[in-house]
Amino acid sequence: MALFQQIKEILGLNSGESDTETPSRNAGDTENVAVTVEHEPDTESEDAVKGTGADSTGSSTEETSTDVEAATAESDESVESEAAETGETASDTETEESASAPTGSAGTEDVQSISGIGPAYAERLLADQFSYNFFATLDYASQIRVALKYIAENDAGARVGYFGPGGTLTSDPMGGPIPNYAESLDIEFDSEPIIMPHTASSATSQMQEARTRDWDYAVYHGIAAPYNLIVQARADIFPELKTASTTWCVDESWLAETPELYEDQIWVSGFKTLAEARSAGSKGADAVDSALTEYRNPDNPEVANLQYVRGFIHALMLRQGIHNAMDAGLDPSKGQNIRQGLLEIDDWSVWGLSEPFTLDENDRRPTMRGRVYTASDGELNHEQTMELPRNMDWIEYWNENL
Repeated sequence: MALFQQIKEILGLNSGESDTETPSRNAGDTENVAVTVEHEPDTESEDAVKGTGADSTGSSTEETSTDVEAATAESDESVESEAAETGETASDTETEESASAPTGSAGTEDVQSISGIGPAYAERLLADQFSYNFFATLDYASQIRVALKYIAENDAGARVGYFGPGGTLTSDPMGGPIPNYAESLDIEFDSEPIIMPHTASSATSQMQEARTRDWDYAVYHGIAAPYNLIVQARADIFPELKTASTTWCVDESWLAETPELYEDQIWVSGFKTLAEARSAGSKGADAVDSALTEYRNPDNPEVANLQYVRGFIHALMLRQGIHNAMDAGLDPSKGQNIRQGLLEIDDWSVWGLSEPFTLDENDRRPTMRGRVYTASDGELNHEQTMELPRNMDWIEYWNENL
């Protein structure tokens, strides 16, 4: 069985149109691995926001995964051929017990599923108790750090504040990790956040408070709809304020609708925008462009935006973990083996769609590089890539404070 067919089975992507019959499985033999790539993190429950309640059946998988299936099948012929030549399949592989069990905090129990790959990139999920949780970009706290670092290097002495949605998404990063880092920068950081709930219908009072505090910049972490309210209120109440936001707050659809509201605003992520991805001249660029033009309308920013790139990255990360597990002679239908495969990722290019990924047992952060963009005329322009240290104290903070 070719590698890609095995990925299809584990992701649950087989359909009735498949020309390869899927072998039946006994209950309990294996479970699907969740790859959650929805357009924004679900905020209905605390578990969903934290990313600790991922569906082990993969039922929340975004349509993008299906597009990845089709787009990568052709562009990965060399991998398929290699698997076919060796004749290896998941069921044929002899797996040693000592190799299949992950080391360290994950324990040695037979785990059938991985908690999830995305969409919540909270730094707290790097703590030991979440050892089966993975995500596919720079963590939220480090995105905020990159924004602060960028401001400090480009506008030294600026007064910077923080808009947060409340709850742990605000109290946790502001409890120590972010203010402690801000102290090392040439900025004046107001560590008392202004709460901007995800359910807000207006940001008028929040923007008036930011003006009262005389902020030069406001960093917002949350989701897109409340951030849109913030930039609307900024235009009316405090146009001198510049804002910076994290990965889920902006995409091309919001910029296309009201480009003037986002002009000169800062956005931080770990991966490329859709325009960058399609023009990168990489394997990933070919795959994204092929799938987008065949399955979506590339001229409609509602579907043709950077979230499409995000979906590819999530699915490709799982694929790489499966590939690494198979290369090590491990059964890729078991969660602990995929986990081990993910931890073998080392300076992986992510098909040219992102900053390179490196993970290991003690540090599941895929990257410490943040890409900084500014909005201009309805487009996100890459200004700078900033690298943070792999500071283990940031992870240890969560081991001590959860």
